[in-house]
Amino acid sequence: MSSKTDRVTKRSKKHVVQRTPHRVRAVTPVTSPQSLTQSVYAQLRADVLSCALVPGSQVYEAELARRYGTSKTPVREALNALRQERLIVVHPRRGYQVMPLTMNDILSLLELRAVLESGAATLAASRSSKEDLDELEQLARASYSRGNRQSLDQFIDANTRFHVRVAELSGNERISALISRCLDELQRVFHLGADIKDISQEVAQDHLELVEALRKRDSESARTIVADQVKHTRENIISALTVSQAALPRHIEIGAPRTAAAMSNGLGSHLARPS
Repeated sequence: MSSKTDRVTKRSKKHVVQRTPHRVRAVTPVTSPQSLTQSVYAQLRADVLSCALVPGSQVYEAELARRYGTSKTPVREALNALRQERLIVVHPRRGYQVMPLTMNDILSLLELRAVLESGAATLAASRSSKEDLDELEQLARASYSRGNRQSLDQFIDANTRFHVRVAELSGNERISALISRCLDELQRVFHLGADIKDISQEVAQDHLELVEALRKRDSESARTIVADQVKHTRENIISALTVSQAALPRHIEIGAPRTAAAMSNGLGSHLARPS
């Protein structure tokens, strides 16, 4: 009986088919049209805010498609999205234009900042933890090397995050959203001003004064410090109206402000500093 079983077993082994496992081919992920548009939108928006695409300059779908290595469709969708944010102007049959910087817009935004950020700082004074303020202090110490684009971009980002974080510490989401939007629109001004003059030490001193007031829970001092910072920025811009527009690169278009004096002058080297 045992011998017969052995013969059957040997016969079965001869007929065993050795199957080679199938190789699983790597599937290259397909980028969805939506994610491609979002990627182009993010790159285009960053180039506008950093003034890599300068204010007032003409831009075309075909050129941007080559710049970002894509087709014109996601570029067109990204341009339309930025149009809604008032960063791009659409000219029928003439293409697109990066939104020019105008004195009226800049001063209006600074007025809005003064109102919103003063209120946010007042609320943040009673709602910030030690950990929150330690984080703010780190952001306040940011600096950059003039002429180094990456360093400047990082400094502007840290400055923006500082102000947005103060707004978030107010605990009011609506105030935070409005301040964030306002700072986005002012980023181009900050890039132009900071690229000409190193203002990192001035900004750090202003920010550290605010952090100290928040540590002391001194809401009135915090409100006053923020209001003074924005006021100084506004004064710098107004005083710059006495400087010829020739001080700016020729391809930067500055719209005409309301005042007669401003209409005959442009913005100079101290256009603005992040405060």
